[in-house]
Amino acid sequence: MIKEISIVGTGNLAYHFVEMISRVDGLNINEIIGRQEKIPKAFRKFELNYSSKISNTLKSDLYLILVSDDYIKDICCNLKNLNGIVSHCSGSIDIEVLKECNNYGVIYPLQTFSMNSKLDYSKIPFLLEASDKEVKNQLNEFISKISKNISFENSESRFIYHITGVIINNFTNHLIVKSQQIIKSNNLNFEFLHPLIEETIKKTELISALEAQTGPAKRNDKITIEKHIDYLKKYDVEKLYRAISDSIINTNFVEDEL
Repeated sequence: MIKEISIVGTGNLAYHFVEMISRVDGLNINEIIGRQEKIPKAFRKFELNYSSKISNTLKSDLYLILVSDDYIKDICCNLKNLNGIVSHCSGSIDIEVLKECNNYGVIYPLQTFSMNSKLDYSKIPFLLEASDKEVKNQLNEFISKISKNISFENSESRFIYHITGVIINNFTNHLIVKSQQIIKSNNLNFEFLHPLIEETIKKTELISALEAQTGPAKRNDKITIEKHIDYLKKYDVEKLYRAISDSIINTNFVEDEL
């Protein structure tokens, strides 16, 4: 049974894991391990043990690796001789990166995490993978105390969920960033676009995104598209606009052909 937990990492995801674990009776965070000499300010309210040396890791039932993907393999090398379960929480890294550990798995929360965001952890989908049946049972029991939305997925399925999550969340957010910059540079009010953002997402819960598609590219309004592209050149967004417009046109053309 997982009771004692060590967390490696001090970023957004680590912060939220500390929050969600701290809310569950019977779970205890032994330590947080990070690269900085002192614990980052955001974590101080939790009053937890902190170390900047992974070589001095305390004995725990679960070691959560919550670092950038590029560093996961290096962290694993420092944890491979421990008896507790070693788990990374990445969507794109294969479980095989942990194979030198005695007991290992993956706990991937399919959600976007910012330091100051307030989330209902019970609704977050957690995609799990385990090295064996015993680890599978322990991870399932552990996460079920946080969320009831649990699914065991292999590394390939998790990778696909991660790719689509990046497109839906990260790319969409980047488009909003560019839109905010254009609005701000013209001294206009971005709040007028908030209802549009809300409706765009809400519609996909009722009908397919393909059915929900509207706009100049959906209608193949070439005059409007070219007018938009010409205007966007001064914001260095015209190539992005054209690429997405072409994709919308091609997607709807193929669908119409079917």
